[in-house]
Amino acid sequence: MNKIETHPHEIFIPARATVMIIGSFPGRGHTEKDNKEWYYESKRNQFWKIIGAVYQRDLSDVHKKQQLFAEKGIAIGDLFYKVIRKKENNSDSSLQVIAYHDKALSQIFKKNNFEKILFTSKFVEREFRKLFPAIENIATLPSPSPRVATISIAEKIEVYRLVLPG
Repeated sequence: MNKIETHPHEIFIPARATVMIIGSFPGRGHTEKDNKEWYYESKRNQFWKIIGAVYQRDLSDVHKKQQLFAEKGIAIGDLFYKVIRKKENNSDSSLQVIAYHDKALSQIFKKNNFEKILFTSKFVEREFRKLFPAIENIATLPSPSPRVATISIAEKIEVYRLVLPG
């Protein structure tokens, strides 16, 4: 029987954030209460490897990741709040959305005027547009998933470097 999983993290909004990165939902096993990991920390996810390369920083713990995002004015959160996994994998297409983070995100968008909102996949962008059709200045980053191998990690790093704040 598929269980409902609830997102374990607060949306991270540093002071003076100008960019927000929005993903889908944590990977399998990352919603357990005793899990100390943060956004996109599954072993195979390339997100922090890409971000570390863009900023040439050691991002080996949550504090360093949050410190970097606070310095650069980057907010981070996920669009989905509660899901059921239709398959035992981390694919966005396996997620059945039970609840969105739409109320929290609505409040965040009222209080913050982001220059850019970036998505970690086309799937997340499509779902976001259903909830927030009036929001502009959006773009989709290459997926940090190693399953999306249409471009190399080096190419992903270059795209992120061009889009993220300096």
